[in-house]
Amino acid sequence: MSEKPTRCIVGECGREIYARGICRSCYESARRQIAAGRRSWDGLVEIGMALPARQLIRNPLTLALQKLDRAN
Repeated sequence: MSEKPTRCIVGECGREIYARGICRSCYESARRQIAAGRRSWDGLVEIGMALPARQLIRNPLTLALQKLDRAN
C-alpha cells in the first residue's frame, strides 16, 4: 500500500481515519477485541483490517536535550 488511505479501510465503513488506517469506531471495536484476547494488532494487520503502527517521530530538540542529559 503506497498511498496513505484517507478513509477507514474496514469494509464499507468509509469514515475519517483516526489511527492505523481505521476510524475511531472501528479502532475502539478492535481495541476491545484485543483487550478480550480474541485478536491482536499484528493479526488485524495481517488480514488487512488495520495498518501497522507508525513509528513515532521524536522532536529533534527533545533528542538533542536527551543527549546532553546523558553526557552530564
